[in-house]
Amino acid sequence: MIWPGVKLWARWSDYSGMATGFVRVLILVTCALAMSACSDRAIELSPDKSIKFEDQVVGTGPPVKEGSMIRAHYVVRLPNGDVVVNTRSAGKGDPHIWQVGTEAIIPGMNKAVIGMRMGGVRKATLPPRAGYGRMGYADKVPPNTDLIVYIELESIIH
Repeated sequence: MIWPGVKLWARWSDYSGMATGFVRVLILVTCALAMSACSDRAIELSPDKSIKFEDQVVGTGPPVKEGSMIRAHYVVRLPNGDVVVNTRSAGKGDPHIWQVGTEAIIPGMNKAVIGMRMGGVRKATLPPRAGYGRMGYADKVPPNTDLIVYIELESIIH
């Protein structure tokens, strides 16, 4: 002993638990770094954890925030793949323009576009309460149905 309570030597068994823990932490950190460096397509949840989304293309410029006026194309699908709405084939094929946070669109779409950047493409999975809920929508969306939404943000108007 050099100082009271300090050993000059120790058995491997004294440190094997620490070594195992260190290796686990090292592996987790390496995996996290590799995922963040190599993937812009990580599946994320909205801040209130109700919507799962995946950025397929990360855009550029400032992000969409509550109150932004945006122009976007979108396709809304049922889990079986049936298309409910496609802005490219509806009417003249013009993008939809709305102010984020208003009732101009289903609630989940407002949450799904938050944080997107111009030119970005996002796939979002909306639970029923963020879509058409227990009422459904006409004969197109049955009650209590998840929706899969693909959004392409053309621009943030202001």
